[in-house]
Amino acid sequence: MNFDCEYFDLSLSKDIFERYIAKILNKSEGLNITVPYKEKIIDYIDPDQDVKNIKACNLVYKNKGYNTDWIGFYETIKDFDFKDKNILILGAGGAAKAIIYALYKKGIKNIDLINRTYSNSCILKEDMKQFIDINTYKKEKINEIILKNNFLINCTSVGMYDQRFEFNYNLLSKYSFIYDIVYKDTELIKYANNKKINNKNGFDMWKNQAIENLKIWKIYDNKFEGVIKCLKT
Repeated sequence: MNFDCEYFDLSLSKDIFERYIAKILNKSEGLNITVPYKEKIIDYIDPDQDVKNIKACNLVYKNKGYNTDWIGFYETIKDFDFKDKNILILGAGGAAKAIIYALYKKGIKNIDLINRTYSNSCILKEDMKQFIDINTYKKEKINEIILKNNFLINCTSVGMYDQRFEFNYNLLSKYSFIYDIVYKDTELIKYANNKKINNKNGFDMWKNQAIENLKIWKIYDNKFEGVIKCLKT
């Protein structure tokens, strides 16, 4: 695209993050932030209103923090009809907050949520209570809660490296939709395809949030439409 810039991956352990993030921000015009630092990064940047609402940041530009995850997800569900859909969320990290915020923007009033660490579910519920009513449950109740819902959104990284959830996937056999935000076909998506359950992986969410990144970084123009067409294939 003939832009004078470089984009590269930087993996940081917790101690390295805390020691060097201020210097990294100072030397970088823009950053993407992924797990496990989407919440921690807020202490080091100037958050916009969406980041303040969501309490998670995945994009920095000139030390200002943004959340494009919620926009990326919203773009993939904006035409969904959620009538008679009972939504179960798996996960309580930064990605889950962005997804829940997008659901709020879509008009969803109530969801169920299960996370491996129950205390984190309660923190998320408190963080998002002004936007949406969240019913939190301990992981031991997952089978019961799966059966009372019909629309699943996986907001964890389970499946990114071919892991599987420990619950019986056949409990999902009557679901109307399974959405896994991991941007490849996980075991969960393979199950949905096998059972002919409507489903979506995270690729389009990933693509749409990337477009928002480029717009904020001011390096997006119509030339990228050709790139996006290639990505779709």
